[in-house]
Amino acid sequence: MRLALLLPLLLSPSEADAPEAVDAWAAVFSRGRATIDEEDVARLESLLIDLRGYGRLSDAHRKRAGRSLLDLVGAGLSASRTPDRERASLGWGLVQLGGAEFEGLANESLIDWATSEILVVASGNPPARRAAAAHLVADADGPQVLQALKICARDEDPDLKAAAYEALVGREDDGTHRLFLQTLWKADDSTPNHLLGAAEAHFRVVRVPTDSRQLQVLESFVRERIGDVSWRRASRAASVSRALPDGKAIPLLIAGLNTWKSRSGGDSPSRRLQHDIARELNKRSGLDLGPHPVRWETWWQAKLAGAAPAGPQGPVLTSAGFFGLRPTSDRLVFVLDQSGSMGQAFPPTEPTTQAEWTRYEEAIDQMVRFLETLGPQARFNLVLFSDGAQQWRRELQPASKAHLRAVAGWALRRPPQGGTQLRHGVELGLGLELDGSLDLEQLEVDTLVVLCDGRTDEGQNWVLPVLRRVNPRARIVIHGVQIGDEGDGTLELLARTTGGDFLEVKQTR
Repeated sequence: MRLALLLPLLLSPSEADAPEAVDAWAAVFSRGRATIDEEDVARLESLLIDLRGYGRLSDAHRKRAGRSLLDLVGAGLSASRTPDRERASLGWGLVQLGGAEFEGLANESLIDWATSEILVVASGNPPARRAAAAHLVADADGPQVLQALKICARDEDPDLKAAAYEALVGREDDGTHRLFLQTLWKADDSTPNHLLGAAEAHFRVVRVPTDSRQLQVLESFVRERIGDVSWRRASRAASVSRALPDGKAIPLLIAGLNTWKSRSGGDSPSRRLQHDIARELNKRSGLDLGPHPVRWETWWQAKLAGAAPAGPQGPVLTSAGFFGLRPTSDRLVFVLDQSGSMGQAFPPTEPTTQAEWTRYEEAIDQMVRFLETLGPQARFNLVLFSDGAQQWRRELQPASKAHLRAVAGWALRRPPQGGTQLRHGVELGLGLELDGSLDLEQLEVDTLVVLCDGRTDEGQNWVLPVLRRVNPRARIVIHGVQIGDEGDGTLELLARTTGGDFLEVKQTR
């Protein structure tokens, strides 16, 4: 009793008021305040420092501080799923900020409290708070956490459901496999992208065991969908095949590759899909035999007979690269940095008569030479970004000699200047509508190649909200090329989230 009376005296006035102050800040944000500026965020960071001191005094104080952090993270999660891109970006920033503070306070008892008294108790806990608990216990193990997440995954609240789905990704549990398989099988236009994306992500990081009841269900899904007339559904089937054992996945992948090879030359982007399937085969075999079903079938039969090559082979290169990157698509948009720093000198790849060759000129030159190798059957566009973004054409154009001359001239008439608003370039390249949506019926592009040479103006917070909202269905792969070593991780995150490649170009003089 005496200790309880002394505790308030150990707190500064600001620390004593910290939980209520953080609650008030989160409430204002939740109500959709039109603008949150840098001063508002700085004030929140100061409040969180006070909250940290408050939460370290006792277990009761820790739980009170934890509840404030849950409400802050819950408000951020809800905002991160909205079509308002600025609000979504700020919301994800709050998730990261509040999540880091919660992790700093967390111990075993706080995780148990968040699970048993918040996550599974609807009475007195708003859905946003429970969604935050699901997000923050995602790395916790144990049957209680697992059961709580599976219950929340069937809740009607969309934010709570989405948070539970994402927290279940990668859990080696038959009930979780069944939940995600049901989502994949039943997916239609009304299925939220967050749920579809979580289901696919799950089967890319687990292997369903041979004694699981769900193995045959997953095998049936891959068999049925990998030859689907929709390249996007077929691509998803190739992706989730990673959870199957070799003996079941490889024959299905080779059959799918045969199907899509036979569709070459049509309106569907079969080249991208062939390479999606070949990449899955590559990951299993350690071999790079390219999108050639006969080669893969020969290898597989030899392997079954015990005579397959044991080690990796060199890659099968079919085209020139873009700074060493080899995008496997013929429907792509290049998103190139046009900021002032791109005017810096760059050693040219090939001899030139110009006195000084810039990073910008090298990027345009490499883009054109790469597109030349694809030929006029390929379709492309170019987006430049600096203080904003602009695109060369409204629609993809054939990679003909005339179009390549035209795009190079258009870009070179726009010399490097301004800042590095990468986000605007990527959103324009994706073809996002004003409301943040994508019209899949009109979407031609399946691959973005993004080049940047430094830190971006916006940072990373916008990346996951945008991609989680649109890309589970759009299935656009983003490759990143960074010139120099001053990036901020945005290109790596874009590539990693979409299954693309990232490379860093070391510039030497």
